[in-house]
Amino acid sequence: MSTFESLPRPQPHLPSDGSLESMLLVFCTVWTVGSLVMLMLCTFTLGPDWYRYWQLKQSGVVTSGHILRQDSGPLWVSHIFQFSTDETTVYTGQHAIPLKHVRPMTPGETITVRYVAYAPEISVLEPYFVSPFKPLLLFAGLGVVMLTIGLVLLPTRWRNWRKVRRLYTQGQVVPATVVNLWRSADARRQISYCVAYQFEATDINGQAQTIVSAEVNELAFEVLRLRQQTPVRYLPENPNVCRLELDPLIQARSGKKKIPVSSG
Repeated sequence: MSTFESLPRPQPHLPSDGSLESMLLVFCTVWTVGSLVMLMLCTFTLGPDWYRYWQLKQSGVVTSGHILRQDSGPLWVSHIFQFSTDETTVYTGQHAIPLKHVRPMTPGETITVRYVAYAPEISVLEPYFVSPFKPLLLFAGLGVVMLTIGLVLLPTRWRNWRKVRRLYTQGQVVPATVVNLWRSADARRQISYCVAYQFEATDINGQAQTIVSAEVNELAFEVLRLRQQTPVRYLPENPNVCRLELDPLIQARSGKKKIPVSSG
């Protein structure tokens, strides 16, 4: 009585020659560096104004002063004023205010002034003391988010590229036996040609183990047959990282060389 032998069908992977990993690594590197540059520009552009605002908000002291003069421009009006922190020390400050928010002032007019207690040279007119333009913080926030994404993805892209690179430079080539061939279709009815194979691998500790793997490979599906042998390259430190050698498959399809078939 004959029995049906179920053929192995492991989850197939898509072999890579490293070009996709290299492209993704370059993209992630450019993304991360660009995000860092964007964040640094935001820091150098917005940082001083927000730090000055924080100083005046946290350590500000309000006193009275008087206007020396107003210098008008097309969009801004610069106010030059004086104030004293004690009976002998007099400071001169300058505060530029948008033209549409300014009321006329006369020299000598009294006005309240806010200054930093430990640095009186940092001062503003109290009636016009407001926070810097907040929507600009969105660019800084966007820079932080983009940089975080880049720092999360970059190590993964690097490991994937290094794994493929090491497979090609340090991989071991051994014969593998084809144990299954099948077609599969996805939801969009795109057909994948899959080949499963088995080989004996030796890891970096010298331990032998049997690896059963599968990959999406239309060329191998076209050329190979069940129980046929073909070279496979694997990474000794992780034998599950493997792929069929392409050159013998290309030669077999062109008729230049036949891939040997196992006697079993």
